[in-house]
Amino acid sequence: MSLTNQIVPSVGVFGKYVVATPFDSVINANKNHTCIRVQDYPSATSDLDNTFFETVYEPRGLTREDLAKHARAGVLLVTLQTESGVNYYVPASYITGIPSSNTTAYNCLMLTAQLGPLPIDENIGSLRDYITDAIVDHYGINPIVSIVRYGASEAVSPSVHQAITNIRNRKKIQLQTKNSQISALTAERNKLKLQVDVLAKLVKDNGLVN
Repeated sequence: MSLTNQIVPSVGVFGKYVVATPFDSVINANKNHTCIRVQDYPSATSDLDNTFFETVYEPRGLTREDLAKHARAGVLLVTLQTESGVNYYVPASYITGIPSSNTTAYNCLMLTAQLGPLPIDENIGSLRDYITDAIVDHYGINPIVSIVRYGASEAVSPSVHQAITNIRNRKKIQLQTKNSQISALTAERNKLKLQVDVLAKLVKDNGLVN
């Protein structure tokens, strides 16, 4: 451990960190962490409500003399966060290895959409295909899109069913999503193109152009 040659990661660097004893008891070199903050000791003491020693040093068996020595040497405090969101404080003088700042962090992502109650015979296969195509167009990957039904079924009267359907249909018009706007513009374009084609044929048939 060196008080003068500190290894200080940049904020946001994700990957595997190597730290010296006694901080290796909380920072596992085989697990990923993210550097979320780098502070000098005065600002860290303020942020920790003056419990700096009790939070950072005492649980690791270090003394107030250690703290004073590090403070005098200008050691920085690094906050490393686990993938589950737990923060650990490590003096930079105890960090012996950091991930490359040129790496890119990856993890698995799942996109979910809760549709709420729909008739049990509702066919949403076309919606699934639409979502699949949208993801392929956006990310260039072939996703696994599943339809999941959950909860107990509840029977409603024909009048209630019709009322719910009417509400959904009105919202389609009122909300005017980008996709619905594109569909409307496409339909209008096709209509105008058809009119142009008809007029062009009339002009040609009547010999108004060579």
